[in-house]
Amino acid sequence: MSLALLAACLLSLALAFALWLVGLNRVLNRWPHSPAKPYMMGLSLVVALAAGALWPAVVSSPMSYAVPTLGMVLLGVGEIHRLSVRARAQVRDLGATVAQSERLVSTTALLVRRTTVAVPGLPALRVVHLSDLHVGADLPFEYYRSTIARSLEETPDLILLTGDFVSRAEHLPLLRRLLIGGLRARHGVYAVLGNHDYWADPQAVSQVLAEAGIRRITGEWVRVDLEGDRRIAIGGTDEPWGPALARPVPDAQAAIALSHTPDNVYRLAELGASAVFSGHTHGGQFRLPRWGGLVVPSRYGRRFDRGHFRVGDTHLFISAGVGIDSIPLRLFCPPDFLVVDFVESSKTTG
Repeated sequence: MSLALLAACLLSLALAFALWLVGLNRVLNRWPHSPAKPYMMGLSLVVALAAGALWPAVVSSPMSYAVPTLGMVLLGVGEIHRLSVRARAQVRDLGATVAQSERLVSTTALLVRRTTVAVPGLPALRVVHLSDLHVGADLPFEYYRSTIARSLEETPDLILLTGDFVSRAEHLPLLRRLLIGGLRARHGVYAVLGNHDYWADPQAVSQVLAEAGIRRITGEWVRVDLEGDRRIAIGGTDEPWGPALARPVPDAQAAIALSHTPDNVYRLAELGASAVFSGHTHGGQFRLPRWGGLVVPSRYGRRFDRGHFRVGDTHLFISAGVGIDSIPLRLFCPPDFLVVDFVESSKTTG
């Protein structure tokens, strides 16, 4: 094999893999869960790599390496644009220490990520945000119990849950056992569903939430009265798997929106949400130090994976989640829940 042909083959394989990652993030990960899904993902990777390997053999030079080179340049430009948008939007990564971030196997190394933010109109309020429990048999039940206990130790004013409570309907009894009598907060516990809840059994998941005293909000705003004459609006959307959030925002000093996927942040910002809480991304689940996650199920790819971002005047908080799905392993990506202390805007800035 000539050097030129080898270079063309390597370029083609690199482009094929990169395009497969783009498709995985934006399309394949949105497929409903089924036993065949992992095999279809694997098959699609094999097909992509095979096409990349065959490209130099069926196309004559210089096209054999010119086209892959151009493709990689275009993808590189896209990555630079993503990094630019992310850098402008990111406030902070909600601070894991270096030692915690560099821990290779981090499947149950739960972190509590904290931040203090001033939002105009939003009174002093402590919010605990849990997402992507994926309660099941892959992780010890005691791990889930300890997560709930640790969240309550924060004495939250609000607990917000952003979906994917289970991956399969058969794990609903475990979810019921975990949640009944478990979560409580001064001004209530609110939730939306995630894609896996819809693929499992949304009615049954909703029933468990109701039995646990957790209010599911979907496609609407509710008003929560605080001390004195203070009030906030809490909205929930299950889009694209369920109802979108409807207008108008009720009369309130500020509005908090729950959305399983952070992809809805731009629309929620247009609606006037002061803060948006999301999960879904698992932080990438498999991350490379200083690079981040390769696989993030989002139409925006790796733009919003975990941490604290700002879209216009809207704060976006993304949890890496508590549990896992499909592959029971996290690499360089600890599970977490968030503690967000909202304070009077005159005291600090977020």
